[in-house]
Amino acid sequence: MVARDRHTVQVGLAPDRAVVVDAPASVGARRLTALLAGLDGSTHLDEVAACAGIDASEMAAVARILAHLAELGHLLLDPPGPGSATTDPTPRPEPVRRVHILGTGQMSEVLRGPLAVNGCRVTTGPSPGLTLDAERPPWFQRGRSPDLVILTGAVSVDPVVTTALTRSGQAHMHVYCRDARVVVGPTVVPGSSACLRCTDLFRARRDPRWPFVAAQLIGLSPNAAVPALTAAAALVLAEIAATREPGAVLQTLGATVEINPSEGLWRRLEWQADEGCDCGAARHPRPLS
Repeated sequence: MVARDRHTVQVGLAPDRAVVVDAPASVGARRLTALLAGLDGSTHLDEVAACAGIDASEMAAVARILAHLAELGHLLLDPPGPGSATTDPTPRPEPVRRVHILGTGQMSEVLRGPLAVNGCRVTTGPSPGLTLDAERPPWFQRGRSPDLVILTGAVSVDPVVTTALTRSGQAHMHVYCRDARVVVGPTVVPGSSACLRCTDLFRARRDPRWPFVAAQLIGLSPNAAVPALTAAAALVLAEIAATREPGAVLQTLGATVEINPSEGLWRRLEWQADEGCDCGAARHPRPLS
């Protein structure tokens, strides 16, 4: 944020995000800028205001500005306390700190290191396919399940695996390569957001031969160039970071993002939960963004 003159402050620089606010006359742009710069989440608002030279009598006007900036997504207000009636209706995974990468190949290799650097405990393993033991799936290790299973490699995931994930309530994300592009998503919260079978049912209605095609894609792991893989890994890290931030939006929750930097491609597609799927998400519909 920067002061534009003695009376106004600009928050943000991108043309589609920047907003200009009028500072209260008694506060001025310089002190309002100082207060906004100090809101890093580590210090209480009253202390930041005092450091910026803003007294209690001026805080009502400042609070209205902060609420406006929060509505625009420039500030994240403290979440409601225990017992509050306010809830976030959007399904989302629990904060992700334990990840199991299921599958082998390029994407698995690219994700492992960055996930660990991002503060995740990472385990890996090949997709078990028909040998999967639903009572002790490979992602269940040391007596507990991960916060997120990332399905990598195969264009189509074996239904045996997706069924086990959905029925156990295990949050998961599909990441795979096709036609030199990488597709990230959907991220699935079982029973709350569209699952991989929901997407297959949608495709099958538009293309009756899709089930036959999809069956041949199980275990097929095409390659992609390093820039596409790296861009996809960055999105995965951003999604995991978003699970740790109350109110942050996940781009791949019930959606896919197709990426290829060499084409300048970033295409996002949302999926509705299918009423014909037994995952149960269609009973809890949410509006498309």
